[in-house]
Amino acid sequence: MSLEEANGDAEGHIKKAISLRTKALHKQLEESSPEHKAKVKAQKKNIAAVKADVTSFENALKSSNDIDSDMKKTIKNDLAAMKTAVHSFEEGEDDAKKTIKQKMDSIKKKIASSQHAQKVLEDVHELEEALEEQSFEESTVREMKDNLEHISKDAKLYSKSGESKYKSAIDKRMEAFKMQLSDAKKSLEESQDKDEDEDQVAAEEDQDEDEPKEDAVLEEDEDEPALEEDEDEPKEDAALEEDEEEEDSEEDSYKSESDDDASKEVASDDAADDAADADNDAAEEDAEEPEAALEEDAEDSDDA
Repeated sequence: MSLEEANGDAEGHIKKAISLRTKALHKQLEESSPEHKAKVKAQKKNIAAVKADVTSFENALKSSNDIDSDMKKTIKNDLAAMKTAVHSFEEGEDDAKKTIKQKMDSIKKKIASSQHAQKVLEDVHELEEALEEQSFEESTVREMKDNLEHISKDAKLYSKSGESKYKSAIDKRMEAFKMQLSDAKKSLEESQDKDEDEDQVAAEEDQDEDEPKEDAVLEEDEDEPALEEDEDEPKEDAALEEDEEEEDSEEDSYKSESDDDASKEVASDDAADDAADADNDAAEEDAEEPEAALEEDAEDSDDA
């Protein structure tokens, strides 16, 4: 029956058959063209790559401990949807290509968020251990630990849902923690510098206290030779005194001898004077005797 003769439902079936045959013809023509062959080749290559990605994701889910269990279930569902879309794409459904891309992006994002969240949890654990080894103030340590606890909670939620709001919260809290850590280190360094200054002052004070003792020791050391000199000085003084006494003795002896000589001279002079006086007296007596004799003669003359 021809299309012209058909009516009603028959006409509709004939039109549909014509459409299908036309499409098949166009397809055959396209497939026979070099462009179509190149397109088909690239499409097969892409499908093979997608299948390889699906297999890689499945293996990663089995061996990974970084991904949350709930997240694993979500990723497995996405992988199942990808397999279906790949099969449809192989059958010629172009819309399946869009589905494949959406599921691929979703899986990558969820895996990345889970791995990032796990890395954050590991960092938080290391930071908590590092805080225990620091000498920060207790109040500062409590604030930093509280911040780390909130980061851990956000990381777990981010691992389960992959929602960007949790990642943003993690980033902000991590920046706040870095600032807290920087301030704590600065405060600790200032405290240590202050302690060092105080220790230095104390050491200088101790040194100042020790210096008089050292000076006293030095003075004692300096006094010891002086004492020895003082001890020697009496000996020297005694020797000098003995020398002076000997000199005085010699001088006294010399003076004594001089005095004796002088006495002798005086005595000699006195004796000479006495002798002279005696001679004078004798002379006077001799002189008086003639006078007396003359007087006597005169008296005798007068008497005559």
